[in-house]
Amino acid sequence: MSQFTDDKIEHIEEDVDKIKKKPNMYISYIGPRGVSQLFKEVVNNSIDEFINPNSPGNKIEIIIDKEDNSVYVSDNGRGIPPEYMALTCTRLQAGSKFTREFSGKTAGENGRLCRVV
Repeated sequence: MSQFTDDKIEHIEEDVDKIKKKPNMYISYIGPRGVSQLFKEVVNNSIDEFINPNSPGNKIEIIIDKEDNSVYVSDNGRGIPPEYMALTCTRLQAGSKFTREFSGKTAGENGRLCRVV
């Protein structure tokens, strides 16, 4: 039986640092295609709030700002409670889609960003 050996086994503690080092492990593309993918994920999250019967969400707003080359997406759904914002925006696999009853009837399964530049 052969034994696994490598010059260096590395562990990166912080999730944000993991994403910065190897973004393709978490999104399929980087650059313009990556921005497009993230935009779709953000819109899917807003659609999830719109179609979820437990959400008051009934409005999705998308603003494209050509001057600063950014896109803003907002909805009037439930949102992330302020006390969980840091956790859900800085830790991988943090969210409520793992246990919610409505899971599986959604537009997408990834998290939400407020601004994509």
